[in-house]
Amino acid sequence: MTESLADPIAPPRRSRATALARGAMLAVLVLLAVVAAYVLLKTPLGARLKDRQLVLNWVGRHPFASPLALVGIYILFAILMLPVWHIQLAAGYGFGLIRGIVWCTTGAMIGGVIALLLSRWLVGDWFRDRYESRIARLHAINEKLGHNGLFVVLGVRLCHILPFGLSNYLFGLTRITAMEVFLGTLGGGVPSIGAWVIVGAERAKEWGPWIVLAIINGVMLVPLGLRYFKPNWFKKPAPEL
Repeated sequence: MTESLADPIAPPRRSRATALARGAMLAVLVLLAVVAAYVLLKTPLGARLKDRQLVLNWVGRHPFASPLALVGIYILFAILMLPVWHIQLAAGYGFGLIRGIVWCTTGAMIGGVIALLLSRWLVGDWFRDRYESRIARLHAINEKLGHNGLFVVLGVRLCHILPFGLSNYLFGLTRITAMEVFLGTLGGGVPSIGAWVIVGAERAKEWGPWIVLAIINGVMLVPLGLRYFKPNWFKKPAPEL
């Protein structure tokens, strides 16, 4: 008799505990975003991050810790939905073109996955249960791309239609997987990351890096466009009987 009375009560308790945990996490994220933005914009530390020579000297003195610091800050900013172009510039200052792109892309891939999972835990299930069926446009795009979240992530990254931090949380409201965000950011994030790193590395007046980025962006858009506008080309032929 005791078990039969206790069982119906347990799920609401767990539900309330989960809701409290999600609310606390959301409050922590908002607080961290405010603190990080204040540090970046209003403190001497934020000013030093914009000083090319200071960043270069610090990287030179900390060859092993500096890449970890850059990647960690990039991940934090991705999770907090803060602009990451300051970090990309600093990466150009301290690491140069190639290494700057590599470390920023690493932070973007990891941060994108964490933000996706956070979004899914915070509001993803609730959103899909209530609103997914009403968003016909998203369903149409998903159908065109063959239910392939990797193409969606690639398209967002290559077409630069959404801010990086916001896009990761929006992906969490869909059925896009963590691996699709990871690979889509790896494949499609280089052009946008590279543009700021080029400026930070003082290579903006050179044609070569810009041409390479444009080629990468264009080449990767070709299969994406074909997959969207010519979906029949990608369908497997039916087996002969």
